[in-house]
Amino acid sequence: MPSSDPWGNRYLANVQLLTPKGVQMASGSLTLGVGQRAAVFVISAGPDRILDTNFLQTADGFISGGDDIIYRIQ
Repeated sequence: MPSSDPWGNRYLANVQLLTPKGVQMASGSLTLGVGQRAAVFVISAGPDRILDTNFLQTADGFISGGDDIIYRIQ
């Protein structure tokens, strides 16, 4: 994997909830309803270099923000 996006910024990975057993919720983090899963993804801020995507989203209703470029892992 490249170390930076096409605009020279580092990629970020939203994996704080990812464990060897899958996605595990930590205390004080996103609250999920029955049947919901946390979204796990790699993100580039895009050409404007500003992260516009909310990191605490569910996988089922995930929305990328602004011109962010997202690759969903889960």
